[in-house]
Amino acid sequence: MTAREQLAQFAAGSKALPRLCREYKKERATVHLKELVGGALSFYAAAAAAKTGGVHVFVAEDRDAAAYLMNDFYNLLDEKQVYFFPSSYKRSVAYGAEDAQGVVQRTAAMNAVKGFTKGYLIVCTYPEALAERVADAETLRRDTIAVKVGDRISIAVLEDALVDANFTRVDFVYEPGQYSVRGGIVDVFSFSESKPYRIDFFGDEVDSIRRFNISSQLSADKLDRVEIIPNLNAGDGAAKVSFVQFAGDAAAYWFYDADYVLRRVNDIRRRTLADMERPDEIDRLMTSRNALLGDLANCRMLALRDNLPERPATAAVEFDTAPQPKFNKNFEMLADDMIRNSLRGYTTYILSENKVQVERLENIFHQIGRGQAVVRPLSVTLHEGFVDNDLKLCLYTDHQIFDRYQRYRINGEIRRDEQMTVAELNQLRPGDYVVHIDHGVGRFDGLVKINENGKAHEAIKLVYKDGDVLFVNVHSLHRISRYKSGDGEPPKVYKLGNGAWQKLKNATKKAVKDISRELIALYAKRKASKGFAFTPDSYLQHELEASFQWEDTPDQQTTVAAVKKDMESDQPMDRLVCGDVGFGKTEVAIRAAFKAAVDGKQVAVLVPTTILALQHYRSFSERLRNFPVRVEYLNRTKTAKEVSQIRADLEAGRIDILIGTHKILGKQIVFRDLGLLIIDEEQKFGVAAKEKLTQLAVNVDTLTLTATPIPRTLQFSLMGSRDLSVISTPPPNRQPIVTESHVFSEEIIRDECKFDGCPELADRILSKVSVIEGDVVDLDPVEMAKNPLLEGVNVVFHCAADVNLGQDPTGRTFRINYQGSKNIVELAKLLKVKELHYVGTAYIAGRLVGRAIEDNPIDSGFNNPYEESKYKAEMLVRNSGIPFSIYRPSIITGRRSDGRIRKPLAFYRILEFLGKLKSHRCSKLGVPHVQPVNLGINFATIPSEHVYFVPIDYVQEAITALFQQPVENRAYHVTGESPLTTRQIQDAVCGVLRLEGVSIDPNEDSPNMDNKLMSRFLGDLFPYFSSDIVFDQSNVRKALGDKILDWEYGTKGLEILIRSYYKDYFPKVEWLQKLAATPMDEPVK
Repeated sequence: MTAREQLAQFAAGSKALPRLCREYKKERATVHLKELVGGALSFYAAAAAAKTGGVHVFVAEDRDAAAYLMNDFYNLLDEKQVYFFPSSYKRSVAYGAEDAQGVVQRTAAMNAVKGFTKGYLIVCTYPEALAERVADAETLRRDTIAVKVGDRISIAVLEDALVDANFTRVDFVYEPGQYSVRGGIVDVFSFSESKPYRIDFFGDEVDSIRRFNISSQLSADKLDRVEIIPNLNAGDGAAKVSFVQFAGDAAAYWFYDADYVLRRVNDIRRRTLADMERPDEIDRLMTSRNALLGDLANCRMLALRDNLPERPATAAVEFDTAPQPKFNKNFEMLADDMIRNSLRGYTTYILSENKVQVERLENIFHQIGRGQAVVRPLSVTLHEGFVDNDLKLCLYTDHQIFDRYQRYRINGEIRRDEQMTVAELNQLRPGDYVVHIDHGVGRFDGLVKINENGKAHEAIKLVYKDGDVLFVNVHSLHRISRYKSGDGEPPKVYKLGNGAWQKLKNATKKAVKDISRELIALYAKRKASKGFAFTPDSYLQHELEASFQWEDTPDQQTTVAAVKKDMESDQPMDRLVCGDVGFGKTEVAIRAAFKAAVDGKQVAVLVPTTILALQHYRSFSERLRNFPVRVEYLNRTKTAKEVSQIRADLEAGRIDILIGTHKILGKQIVFRDLGLLIIDEEQKFGVAAKEKLTQLAVNVDTLTLTATPIPRTLQFSLMGSRDLSVISTPPPNRQPIVTESHVFSEEIIRDECKFDGCPELADRILSKVSVIEGDVVDLDPVEMAKNPLLEGVNVVFHCAADVNLGQDPTGRTFRINYQGSKNIVELAKLLKVKELHYVGTAYIAGRLVGRAIEDNPIDSGFNNPYEESKYKAEMLVRNSGIPFSIYRPSIITGRRSDGRIRKPLAFYRILEFLGKLKSHRCSKLGVPHVQPVNLGINFATIPSEHVYFVPIDYVQEAITALFQQPVENRAYHVTGESPLTTRQIQDAVCGVLRLEGVSIDPNEDSPNMDNKLMSRFLGDLFPYFSSDIVFDQSNVRKALGDKILDWEYGTKGLEILIRSYYKDYFPKVEWLQKLAATPMDEPVK
């Protein structure tokens, strides 16, 4: 007997079920389901539906509740008869942004209701979906295109019908509403299916119909007939009715709370009406409470609450159920409860789809001395467990016992990973480079019709060297991919049949082997040494793993088992775990760390950045908060006193797990008994750090986590010198993270929250975020302070500024930087804020010679109005009487979050000028632009030993860390401690551009025309490359620790920066692209 049949048998023994079925059979009955709690609703509703038949519509309170209820029915009934009826819009009817997934699921449900004849049918929905009107049954019947095998119909007639139904023709279908024609094959994606149809014609007769997979384009199951349904939302003039009216009077409606649902429908209608550009359309698009009550008048209603004044209950069915007790992961309490139940004559079942969880529970019971608690598993689950006193039955769910998140699935969802593959193919244009796995790089030349074995079909045409042509069948899409390159250089196009591509692949394999031979000694040393053999899993280990909030993926389970096996061996572990972001690598690390800590060993977790150290500290602390393990972290945000205490506790063995950046590799960090080293994102550590790791971890188990392994690391793992685990299966419902930057928009926030199925989250977000647009110069502090959005504000962070290093004839820069800051400071005073944070500039030091201290700056004269305005603005902050922190970055460089190079005037204007000057000189001399050329120009300035370039990511990280420090009326130089010299900058620029005759000399008697132009366009930048200011960083050092920077530009770093700039900003200048692609110590090809 299956678990489903066993649950059905339990329900059949209930005294309440026959009465429920009798009341259900009465027309227009309104039944109150008393004392029906938790999963008992789906338990008894499934039994009633199976016994009585008919269409049953379950209306939950929100989308998640409906999805969980539907999953209960998947487990209790035939899931092919269970449908989801969601909203068809990402956000609201008013904005018209349809959700293709929702439209498909709605249409499928409507089609199933329309075609229902016998048995039972379950539809799960929620208020937002119920509020939207649908096409009436006649429209659905009229617009449906029915096709069956053996039909005599021409492709042209079918295509005309599809065009009339607003289907769009494409090369390959990957979204609902698309179709394609290739020879005698028509592919069409109906709005009622999650996979498209492939209709194969033999002349004018339909020969076969199959579904097919989007990514591979390969056929799946065969069908005898299909009904192609268009987007029923698209017709503006079509008649629309409520879903209740569409389903008819024979349907029965089950509610948790009918009054709440109908009130919610009216609330949604009111909000939509307020957002609509054409309010007169509201009645056509949405229904209302009164309209739904009218449509429900002749239908059966069953509800857990009798609270609908317009429709009081006509009968009541009493149950005797109680919710599953809350055990809060207290397994002694659970075991005792199960033992008491047994003594009272109750039978307890554990509902779990995961055998591992059941085994863990049995192990825990034995280890805590509760072996008499019998674990009876059922391989199904419900969203909520319950106790039925009538049946003397306890059904407990494992996810509630272990306090874990329960995932749900929705049948009929379109596979997004498949969409992307074909969508990318559709984006290829003739001339784009593609790679064939067997033949190498060629050019895409479109889709062409070819004749093969007397049958015409379309294929992908690839053109290779010397005009060689390769046709790739559409069923072999997996063998080609778009060419991707990081350097922007055009690839070499290969000739078919000459073996060059195969030789390249073989040479690459040989090069990798050569690398491994050079480094194999390192891993041989570890293999030959003896390590600590950890003991098998304890009760605590079982409890930790059972308490994981999510469900382990198969790859996670395999990886955890492999890591434990390695740790229990006396040979030092050396395992690499590869997996994409969000695939569960951190959980693997936490379990390994806890296993080591339980055996009295210490664990070091090495991460590349300060922020990641803090993130891991929070993750480890949260997971291990109920276990006797102490977790600490060490990075530059810790004070000297805190670092000293951590060092002492670590050496004394009072810290079990230490998480930190490269600081934990220092000689002053001493572990009492290190047993496990975990390295996250190994690829981001330099050679010096890895040498220290080798010394640290010769006999210590090592676990490396990465999403992007460097070739050396990966090759050693593939060779077997290091063990390799790959987590390739994402957690259920996990979606890739795509980051976009937008100006604040309430519409975007609501749209995304709606798309993610959490519309209520938008209200919570927007309740905490307020945007007031305006200009700081025109700001009236008195009026602005009256704005209710600013009530309760206690921190002001002011970073608005205008950077202009030249003259300021209109006074714009001074107004923004000084008057704007004055208005902000006055506003902060009126609001009585507790903290004022201001982003200034290190160059308020102006013409100072020598050391610039962070606190109490002095007026040393200024090079331009920008410096003066920022100095005076800082004085306003200092004299405001509000506790303040001031952050002063220097010359910011590096990449922005969108991947592009930030373009500060103080450096890239020089690069742009010299690039144009070289182009002009080469054209004048008639020499190739990539050759060295003598410019004969001079920067008429004094060379400096202290030019402070600072990467933008360090500025962001440093200010974020400083912002979290106590506000003590201090300023911080965010400049770094590794200044460049003007000569280094000169060498790097001239090296990349292949320039000669560029000098730096303040004494020039007769400047040429190029020098005059340079002084005219770049003269305002010279002070920053001749300044002799040394920026003190005492406050930063005190706040962030001794080692505040782990980077240094140097000539090589500058070279990379310069080449990146030319590559990003001049993609169409071929000679600059060649220079950008070639290191300056190599000849240009």
